[in-house]
Amino acid sequence: MSSGRPRRPWPSGPARLRWSPSSRPPATGHVLAFANSPAHGQNRAFGAAIAPGSTMKVVTGAALLEAGLTPDSPLPCPPTSNVAGRSVPNDFPDARLGYTFKDDFAQSCNTAFLDAGQSRLGPGTLSAFAKEVFGLGLVWDAGLPVFDTEVPVESNREQTALAHIGQGRIRTNALAMAPVTATVQNGTFRQPILVPGPARPKAAKSLSPSARSGLQSMMRRTVQNGTATQALGNIPNAAGKTGNAEAGGQKPNSWFTGYRGNLAVAAEVEGAAHGGAVAAPLAGELLRIGNGG
Repeated sequence: MSSGRPRRPWPSGPARLRWSPSSRPPATGHVLAFANSPAHGQNRAFGAAIAPGSTMKVVTGAALLEAGLTPDSPLPCPPTSNVAGRSVPNDFPDARLGYTFKDDFAQSCNTAFLDAGQSRLGPGTLSAFAKEVFGLGLVWDAGLPVFDTEVPVESNREQTALAHIGQGRIRTNALAMAPVTATVQNGTFRQPILVPGPARPKAAKSLSPSARSGLQSMMRRTVQNGTATQALGNIPNAAGKTGNAEAGGQKPNSWFTGYRGNLAVAAEVEGAAHGGAVAAPLAGELLRIGNGG
């Protein structure tokens, strides 16, 4: 794995470096561009079946907002969370017990999401919400071969909890995570359109106005004063969520999904660790030069 950071939005990159941005206008669902590196390698943008890591907190956050939390709700961020007897930590070692929900989201506090998910969302809630609101788990007719996201309904307590932070058995890719962000911007899921074709499946529900507004504010906070600030803080009106995804004992994959104006984007970099350091700068270049709305 190259230790250097890709500096251009369409890098040629060494053979083991693969990244997969997928961008689409939230209002229409049309995909404007996608890329993989190396270009002759796997199409990770459409075909990867990998964990989304903390970008899934957009979906979990929406479910928690619909369950009664607000961005200003007190929600402590302890250093670890107990998940079926397993201690799960954050990316930072200290306790941040004065945090609110918007702080937890902006700083990507795993423990707060694990604790709130276990106490406020019942079994099967996340899977149903992901499908009914964000289209994750619907069978897509994209016109090209794609991997349809899997958000299983879990019977295992540990897997149920880990899904709230995008781990466990959830499998997705950049093509699916860009619409998650677009749904926050637009309010209603629209399946990505790669080629003209038949009618696309629709999600059963839209985000409520309060949940949509809350998510938009928390995603802007992530860029203005959170894990994406260094990468995107100087891009006006940008909003998003970073993520790191464990990958079978290997170095975590780097994720970012976000929007600016009428452009949504997702980027994933294999084995590149923190989303704010690698995937976010790549996605930020697209948001910087693309449709600012």
